[in-house]
Amino acid sequence: MKAPKLRFKADDGNEFPEWTKVSFGSLIREYVDKTKEENEDVLLSCAIEGVFLNSELFGHQRGESNVGYKKIQNNTLILSTQNLHLGNANVNRRFIHGIISPAYKTYHVVGCLSEFMAIWVKRPAAKRFFYEATTVGASQCRRNVVWDELYAQTLSLPSLPEQQKIASFLYTIDEIIQSTESELTAWQERKKGVMQKIFNREVRFKADDGSEFPEWEEKRLGEVTSRVTRRNNNMISDIPLTISGVYGLIDQRKYFNKIVAASDLSNYYLLKNGEFAYNRSSSVGYDFGAIKRLDSCEYGAVSTLYVCFSILDENDVCSDYLRVYFDSNIWNKYAASVCAEGARNHGLLNISVNDFFDMPVYIPSLPEQKRIAECLSALDEVITLTKKELSAWKEFKKGLLQQMFV
Repeated sequence: MKAPKLRFKADDGNEFPEWTKVSFGSLIREYVDKTKEENEDVLLSCAIEGVFLNSELFGHQRGESNVGYKKIQNNTLILSTQNLHLGNANVNRRFIHGIISPAYKTYHVVGCLSEFMAIWVKRPAAKRFFYEATTVGASQCRRNVVWDELYAQTLSLPSLPEQQKIASFLYTIDEIIQSTESELTAWQERKKGVMQKIFNREVRFKADDGSEFPEWEEKRLGEVTSRVTRRNNNMISDIPLTISGVYGLIDQRKYFNKIVAASDLSNYYLLKNGEFAYNRSSSVGYDFGAIKRLDSCEYGAVSTLYVCFSILDENDVCSDYLRVYFDSNIWNKYAASVCAEGARNHGLLNISVNDFFDMPVYIPSLPEQKRIAECLSALDEVITLTKKELSAWKEFKKGLLQQMFV
């Protein structure tokens, strides 16, 4: 039998026994305990990423009634009947108890430690294990689970003491990941608070000599920027860009994992590094109101549905200031109000180019613009570093899982 590359030892230094082959079905026992009344317990949802409150994922209960929903406890194994092949399998370790849709199967973990099973089902390789027990479903995105085949499939299982060692070690890594995620969230919330106070002018920067900066001026966007309409005629760029509210202007092939742009980008607008773009036909809720500056590459091509523009005079308006200004709630508020009055077309809220450039922007003096940009850029640097740290810990855990299991 193939052995894991990374093994633990007993406290006395002895080797643990070799892993043994067992059937998946021998480790679990299905149980069904359904609700008889409405709202007997907190409503939960099982997703690929884990077990959540229903309210964390959806704004409403997805069914008309939760009578007949399944009751679960801490350490219940939950398997999706529709998306198991995508990794929708979790051991509930977050909630003491709750209820979930009857579209899931629920199990007691009986043949191994529940802590070990919780790790095993979330390994990347577990998707292949589950996929091999499925057949094509009613649609391409769904597959039917052949439950007898799933239960008969075998896996390698360590002894109980080694299971405990593995679980304890990996949960320590999880605690670090969760702590880093909390730190990232805290920094992001701090930035939101700082931005709100700055752009609502609750706090103001001062000059080096302690004097007050001039009051902010209200201007039209068209007064401080110039529309960019150059075309990518000579195919200077073969990078199709899209706007992500989180990541900015990025290569859409990486964002969507496929090409969604036209195969010929020659008629697209050509955007240069430092210029801005806005999708004036963005759907409500889909990066709505986002204006992003191209920072990731020298050139990029964007659809003609976008409005592109550049700064008219860097001695009047700082590009770094506009970048952070467009990320603020004050800008989104104006964008939402203008869009609400625009024509609705297939769920899209359209803004005319004239209306777009007629939107108000609030411009402090150039020295204060630079202070604001420096302050928020410093927070961005901390957030970026925290994201990198989080990504590194997740990759570290992924590597450990590959070496600890066979």
